[in-house]
Amino acid sequence: MRRLILEEPHSEAAVWSLRLAVFAIVLAGIGAVLIRSAVVEVTAGLTVFGTAILLSCIALLLAGAAMTVIWRTGRRGISYVAFSVFLALILLAYPSWLAYTAMRLPLINDITTDVNDPPLFSSNETAVKARSGRAPSEMTEARRLDQQRAYGDIQPIVIDVDVKEGYVIVREAVRSLGWRIIEEATPVTKEDILAPPARPAPPPVVLRRGAAAVPVPPQRPAPPKPREPRDGRIDAVDKSLIMGFPDDITIRIRSLPDQTRIDIRSASRYGRHDFGANAARIKKFARELQAQLDADQ
Repeated sequence: MRRLILEEPHSEAAVWSLRLAVFAIVLAGIGAVLIRSAVVEVTAGLTVFGTAILLSCIALLLAGAAMTVIWRTGRRGISYVAFSVFLALILLAYPSWLAYTAMRLPLINDITTDVNDPPLFSSNETAVKARSGRAPSEMTEARRLDQQRAYGDIQPIVIDVDVKEGYVIVREAVRSLGWRIIEEATPVTKEDILAPPARPAPPPVVLRRGAAAVPVPPQRPAPPKPREPRDGRIDAVDKSLIMGFPDDITIRIRSLPDQTRIDIRSASRYGRHDFGANAARIKKFARELQAQLDADQ
């Protein structure tokens, strides 16, 4: 006599938990792609990503319910539950880390190496357009104190080269980091202003072909010399690693006796909290600058 063995069905909660977890992963990927590619506004992309986070939380709740059902009834689906929890935890790891960082660090999104006289972002029309019209606010006393308490190791950078060479090294460091330069201005020293003007170009020669004269195109006049010294400056844009949020950067290159002082300011374009990203960017720039100096030796 043959016996018919019926297998226990899968837990519906386990099945739906896995479905939601997979859909949440796909939705989070779509949200990240939308933000990085700038296809939609940042708020719309964050809404999609936030929906994925919510779905992953629901998947965890369903996984808990499925575990209870499986324990009591012996239904199948434990592998579904395990995979669902794994996917949900992967998706929740990033926002959980952000929440922990937000509790540990102050609520600031603008970091500079000079809190008393921070570098100013360019007000040039091209630079303002590249920053989407955003102008970082002035440094308040409260923000100065918050930065000094949280990032006491963020200090001005001084290198033992003249300002002209220092500007070139800074520019190479910016390019090596992959930052997009939107505006730059070379430094002008007192020596540049006091230097004798360049010798004027010789008058153009008129070439004659028979009786007809062939005029030579007019020479471009030499650009006027600056009337006073100025610091070098580089404005750039960088993007965050995961979501691709644009962050604005300005670097001031100032001449010192036989040295160059470099101050950098990094500000997040979106959000009130940078989760330590701007301080990490400044430290990364300092390491790259040291690497450029070592390579020149």
